[in-house]
Amino acid sequence: MKLRKSRFLLIGLALGGAALACDLLPNGISLPDTPTPGASPTVNLTLTAVFAPTETQPGDPTSTPTDDPSQATRTPTPTETLTPTITLTPTITLTPTETEPVFGFTPNVPEFTPGTGEAPSFGFTPVPGLDRITNENPETRRGNTFEAQYQLITPKIDGDLSDWEAELYSTDYVVFGRSYHSGISDLFAVFQMGWDEDNFYIGATVDDNRHVQEATDDQLFRGDSVELLLDTNVMEDYYDDETDEDDFQLGISPGESLSSGTVENYLWVPETLSGEQDDVEVGVKETDDGYVIEIAIPWEVFDVTAIEDQHFGFAFSVSDNDKPDTVQQQTMVSVASRRHYNDPTTWLDLVLIK
Repeated sequence: MKLRKSRFLLIGLALGGAALACDLLPNGISLPDTPTPGASPTVNLTLTAVFAPTETQPGDPTSTPTDDPSQATRTPTPTETLTPTITLTPTITLTPTETEPVFGFTPNVPEFTPGTGEAPSFGFTPVPGLDRITNENPETRRGNTFEAQYQLITPKIDGDLSDWEAELYSTDYVVFGRSYHSGISDLFAVFQMGWDEDNFYIGATVDDNRHVQEATDDQLFRGDSVELLLDTNVMEDYYDDETDEDDFQLGISPGESLSSGTVENYLWVPETLSGEQDDVEVGVKETDDGYVIEIAIPWEVFDVTAIEDQHFGFAFSVSDNDKPDTVQQQTMVSVASRRHYNDPTTWLDLVLIK
């Protein structure tokens, strides 16, 4: 709009100038009539600048003036450089510590034949026991230490433990046939151990609400009976997980009838000595809750010369069958929570004291 007004102003000035020029023209010279609308007027070349003004383009605001146009340079627009920031979130990985259990367990394994087979893998749950001392000495079996008290007076093997002086221990762990074990009255034992230069002694009071023993010889464990495991040379084969010639498994049966006196024993391991041991003495007495069994085992059976502070691998266990007219091992309880007959590393520590 401002440009158009400027043009009209210039045209007006030009016309005024032309009129003045006409007045100044020599006589006889005349100008043409008023131009036809829409036609471009013909004017003196001196007025070209007025009718054809040159429009000046605005300059580039980013250009830097220079005396030599050919040397003009463009100043770049500065750009901001961004530095990325990386935030690291630390990741902490926790590695759980595996702890080896030490005490009781509940196994679920089939019946075993003493002296054969492989040791099963067990998981176990702690169950409290009676007097015992923790001993982790590598010269002795891991776990609990049990004491056999020296007997100044040789016990009479008759099923009467009133003449004993020794610590009491108990079979706190169901190591076989938990589904058949209904409680302490079904199967449980408290026992004590003694020794002298001639014999190793065991006296046990067994709670068993039904006596069934139909098995004999190497099958006597498939009925009511007790069992002793003894490793006579722990230091020699401390890490061996199978029995050898210095490991012993001896079973003792109170007989088919507790009052009949038909007691029996059988040695399964070592196999080279397997069979009944003639010099083992057994005395049994029936009680209201089960029976008392008293045992004297000559050291000769184990090929041992007994001395004070001598250590052995050891476990004492009791088997049970409550189904008459059958030969089967339904349940076993033991003093050793991880007891397996063929793996001495699952046995405990026994020491002879005076």
